[in-house]
Amino acid sequence: MRGRFWTALFVAVCFFAMSPARAFAPFHPPINSIGEVRVSQAGELTVEVFYDALAFALNDISQNIPDPPMFDLINGPEETLARLLEDCRSRFQTLCVLNAAGGRVPMEVISAPTVADVKQWCRTHGSYPLPIKLSLSARSTLPASASSFQIRFPEMLGPLILTVDRPGQEVVACPLQANELSPEFGVSIVSAAAEKPDASPARSQPVTDSEGAWSVFTRFTKLGFNHIIPKGLDHCLFVLGLFLLSPRFKPVLVQISAFTVAHTLTLTLTSLQIIGLPANIVEPAIAASVAFVGIENLFAGKVDAKRTAVSFCFGLVHGMGVATAFNEAGFPAGRLVPSLGAFTVGVEAGHLTVLAGAFLILGWCRGKPWYRPWVAIPLSLAISATALAWFFQRI
Repeated sequence: MRGRFWTALFVAVCFFAMSPARAFAPFHPPINSIGEVRVSQAGELTVEVFYDALAFALNDISQNIPDPPMFDLINGPEETLARLLEDCRSRFQTLCVLNAAGGRVPMEVISAPTVADVKQWCRTHGSYPLPIKLSLSARSTLPASASSFQIRFPEMLGPLILTVDRPGQEVVACPLQANELSPEFGVSIVSAAAEKPDASPARSQPVTDSEGAWSVFTRFTKLGFNHIIPKGLDHCLFVLGLFLLSPRFKPVLVQISAFTVAHTLTLTLTSLQIIGLPANIVEPAIAASVAFVGIENLFAGKVDAKRTAVSFCFGLVHGMGVATAFNEAGFPAGRLVPSLGAFTVGVEAGHLTVLAGAFLILGWCRGKPWYRPWVAIPLSLAISATALAWFFQRI
């Protein structure tokens, strides 16, 4: 009787996880958009954004839109897709705010995704092309008196990593939340004096960037935490799976630490383009790793060295799932290591928060004789069923 119950539970969870709504798809990258701003000495400013083109076309944040409406756009009438993509140009131009010299500076979109770009992406990314990450470019000219600027990207782009490149200054990278106004970035604009053609060029006096290294560090730490809570359901289920086999703090902490070290290792090596695997291999492997932990819980009786080694190996795979976003961000070499370090601190904090929540909710019953048959096994079945559903959706 009990066996039939667990089998029914497993099938029910598989069915729910594979439903069209896919309400809790966990896949990376957590950063859907990358913004690059370049400023010339004459004050010419260009913006290039890499983003989920179909989510923006559907006028919502990427995480809020399930796959079916996106596939409907891809497979539907080209006229509909073309109209929505064209609408993106005007919406970006309206919603992207550039402030300098005490006022808003107009921007002009000079290139945006087309139907041909979407089709080309689909041809080169196989049977599962989502998310379709394409680029949009815009330009503007800062006033000659501007000593700094701020920018706010449209809310539909979601969380974004912004890099800023200015003459004579180090390239900086800064995570922004959806619809967040960026810190102030100082600029020094050179312009010829209007009254005297032979006069020496005038230079605006730049202000210091409004946020220092520590503030940027905390931003990346928060980004790492958000990668786990609330966006990383795959990580959360993985940590819960580790907890369920041995709900004692030290063994679980050792496994999580091994996972985090491996996660950081491949995140760094892949971001430095020393190693790398395509997303169509990494994403199914991530789902398989979560399923493996849930299935192993059904047969293993205790934690051993093998389990820690498995956690490390799975961390290697998970790290590659994040590295694509850091590669796309175009991090300057001097910023990559501290940014990854801060991100890893946030990831570990997220793992520990999930672990603390598991102890808070389930810790009281871990010594009960019914803990394994009525808590550990059903939850492990649910984890493995969900992860297997994700796996088959991604292959």
